Amino acid sequence: MTIQILSGGAWQTPTDIQMVVGGAWTRIQEIRVLDAGAWQTAFVYDTTGPGPVTNFKAEWSNTSGNQIIVSFTNPTDVDFDHTDLYVNRSGSSTGPWTLVGTYTGATASYTEGSVTIGTLTGTYGPNYVGSVYYFKTVSYDIRGNNTAANDSVKGSTGKNQTVVRGMYTNPFYVNPTDSHTWNGTAWLTTGATAAVDSTGLPERVIQGYYTNTTPNYGFYFYNGFPTGINTTSATLRLIRQNGGTGGGISAYLRASAAPQSLVTAGSNPTGYTYTGATLGPALATPANGGTRLGDATIPNAWITGFQAGTYKSVLLYTAETSAAPSANYAVWDSKNEENAFGVAPGFIAIYHTG
Repeated sequence: MTIQILSGGAWQTPTDIQMVVGGAWTRIQEIRVLDAGAWQTAFVYDTTGPGPVTNFKAEWSNTSGNQIIVSFTNPTDVDFDHTDLYVNRSGSSTGPWTLVGTYTGATASYTEGSVTIGTLTGTYGPNYVGSVYYFKTVSYDIRGNNTAANDSVKGSTGKNQTVVRGMYTNPFYVNPTDSHTWNGTAWLTTGATAAVDSTGLPERVIQGYYTNTTPNYGFYFYNGFPTGINTTSATLRLIRQNGGTGGGISAYLRASAAPQSLVTAGSNPTGYTYTGATLGPALATPANGGTRLGDATIPNAWITGFQAGTYKSVLLYTAETSAAPSANYAVWDSKNEENAFGVAPGFIAIYHTG
């Protein structure tokens, strides 16, 4: 049962009723009426806050500096009044909270530009990563009611992503963990020995036929790609050694499922699925000298595959089936050569929206 009052020629449902008691206005908490011999509740003063906000997002953006774009839709309760938005900039989802704004419209948007970032090195290159930012909304009705149930907390994510993370600089660099060459029957143990690993295996990446029966497949191996990145484009950095054969050297690439552990085990990588787009010719350079450095564009889907663990390496190969010497025979720097500013040959640069 609901009590109604005739006001202005129309029946209205009151949300707040007060009466004079002892000379002072007192809020009525409940009204009960006798109906058909039974007492029925006709009015209860509202002490419940509105529902929570919806479509709550806190997405990193690098379109005009390092920032977070926060947006949400306010509750649709008829007695909704406003929502307060709070931020924690130190990576805590439980506060303390700082009020950043009050929003009354149907939708709301706030840009957080106070972003501090720090250095992240190791497998990743000279990247800068910020703390996770958390935002909390508290919605109120016209009587000032709010309940803990309507509070919403959202951690910062990449655009259209769900992984809560700090700000990633753009581009984000991922260094290879290793680089080696399979010569058709074994991992290369001779030739191009200027760069060797701790076991003495040559690390340079070779593609093309060196003899009529020896196709060389060079690999850059990777481990642990960051998740929650909305990739817009990606490139692979290649640096070619002077030398090679033919009138031009082209980098032909495939994403491969072959892991680095095959090298130490001496196992054949060609039985592993390598898939994705085949690129070529790319980075065409003179046979000797000329431009030695270039960035080969790789499909965005490759980054998704690396993040999922489907891909473990990038394979450099030749589109030829037999030739000695190969028209596309080339030697590319290993991951330990010409390492500068924290990035190594074979690094993947991921361009993204923040």
